[in-house]
Amino acid sequence: MRDTGLLGALLDLRLAIEPLGAPLAAARASEADLTELRGAYEAMAGAGRRTGYIEADLRFHGAVVRACGNVFIQQLETALSAVWKTSFQASSSPTGAPDSAALKLHQKLLVAIERHDAAGAEKAVHGLIARATTRIEGRSTP
Repeated sequence: MRDTGLLGALLDLRLAIEPLGAPLAAARASEADLTELRGAYEAMAGAGRRTGYIEADLRFHGAVVRACGNVFIQQLETALSAVWKTSFQASSSPTGAPDSAALKLHQKLLVAIERHDAAGAEKAVHGLIARATTRIEGRSTP
C-alpha cells in the first residue's frame, strides 16, 4: 500500500508533474537544453559520493523542467527541487554508491529527450518515479 505520509505526498506530486514535463522537454528541448541535460547526467554517472550524485540528480531534473518550455511548470522548479531532494535522499543508497538501475533510467530519459521521443520520455520518467517509490517503500518496511 502506498505511503500517505510526507514521502507518499512527494511521490504523488512527482507523478502529477514530471510525466507532463518530460514529454514536453522531448518535444521542445533546444541544443543548449540538451547540453545541460547531458552534462548533469555525466556528473551523476561520475559521482563517487552520495552528495555529488544527489546534486547532479537535482541538476538533471531541473534541466528537464527548464527544457519543457512551459512557463508554469518552470515556475514550479524551486518547489520541485525541495521535493526531488527529499525523494532522492530517501531513495538513494546510504552507502553513497550511485544506484546503477536509477542511473540507467536517467539515461533512458536523456536519450528519449535527445531523440525528441515524447512517449519514451514519459515512459522513462514513470520508471524513475516507480524506482524511487520501490526504494522508499522498501526502506520503510519493518
